[in-house]
Amino acid sequence: MAKIFPFRAIRAPRDKVGLVASRSYIHYSKSDLKARLKGNPYTFLHVLNPSNKNEENPSRTRKTKFQNIKSKLHSFIEDGHLEKDNEPALYIYRQESNEFAFSGLICGVAVDDYLNGGIKIHEHTLNRKEKLFKEYLDLTRFNAEPVLLTHKPIAQVNRIITKYLKKFPDYDFRTTDTVRHQLWVIKNPKEIISIQKAYENLDALYLADGHHRSASSALLAKSDRRKKIPGIGSQMFMVLNVPENQLRILAFDRLVKDLNGLSTEEFLTLLSKHFKVKKIEQKGFRPKKVHRFGVYVDGQWYRASLRKKYRIFNSPVEELDVHILSHLILDPILGITDLKNDRRIEFVGGNEDVVSLEKKVNKGKFKLAFSLLPVSTSQLKSIADAQEVMPPKSTWIEPKLRSGLTIMDLDDPYEF
Repeated sequence: MAKIFPFRAIRAPRDKVGLVASRSYIHYSKSDLKARLKGNPYTFLHVLNPSNKNEENPSRTRKTKFQNIKSKLHSFIEDGHLEKDNEPALYIYRQESNEFAFSGLICGVAVDDYLNGGIKIHEHTLNRKEKLFKEYLDLTRFNAEPVLLTHKPIAQVNRIITKYLKKFPDYDFRTTDTVRHQLWVIKNPKEIISIQKAYENLDALYLADGHHRSASSALLAKSDRRKKIPGIGSQMFMVLNVPENQLRILAFDRLVKDLNGLSTEEFLTLLSKHFKVKKIEQKGFRPKKVHRFGVYVDGQWYRASLRKKYRIFNSPVEELDVHILSHLILDPILGITDLKNDRRIEFVGGNEDVVSLEKKVNKGKFKLAFSLLPVSTSQLKSIADAQEVMPPKSTWIEPKLRSGLTIMDLDDPYEF
């Protein structure tokens, strides 16, 4: 049974929202960040990076930085760049681009569902990052970007969302990446209760993106409960629920800098032990079936298909192409055993065209590229159901969300 909640979002007035909402802070280079801070007084980056001199002051403590972020948020509210809704609501968020469109529900989700396994995960988290993000939440007291969850489609929720999509949106703006963003506010108590009851019929929610933020929210909730802090941070965190049939999962391709001392012929010979290797005469190749890889080396694409006698798997993780690639190629042939730390390998998000792999190899920095078929939603769910975890860089999941579109005040005293 999944529990979701309305909340009173802090958000921008209609005329400023396109200027306020930003990509996550970590996606900007120093120069790009500096330019955006200078050129846009409304961007939420001013909250996340409250002083343009941050990088020039390395002695500043983390605690002070987090406190300054909280202070800047309040300044944005005082200046009218952000406003807090008067009553709890659910928020329909729609994102549309040339490649895809989806509609999801921004809401609060019960921390207890995460703690008791009702929200299922497919990645391990690092204790160090969990504690860091928990400290951040403890001092700033807000969620600025929702965690991405997915679930099977819910007919009753879809009916209500479809009705709202026909109405004039509360927000409607485009960003420089040509993506259109729309938002509708659901305040009707009967509709909110109907949606909540519909979610209660779900067996589980699945974490698509945001494992560390979810784990840190759970740590914060435990801490708030011990300290008897009454805010909603002890009960929930902000999520975007997207039906699994609208979730877009792309591959993470691999680039390798050398052949581990092998010639191209020796590499292909070793590859042929477990795979049928065939030349592909086309520009840019991505496999269309599982257990196949695109291999680009010396200006030539090959299709590597796992031989049938090796298609014996003992767990959902072993069936993943990223696992097969590591277990049968990267580790034994190329000597890459640590995907997180080995500098000989780099990862390319599936939002980049597969032809970009060719270009990067042709420039000489890399010797070899692998293109992969994306992990399916059913594979992601089966791994989460089995309480297993995916290898690093297994999925590139869209939609990518923006910071500052809806903000959850973790000190809001609203009781449920």
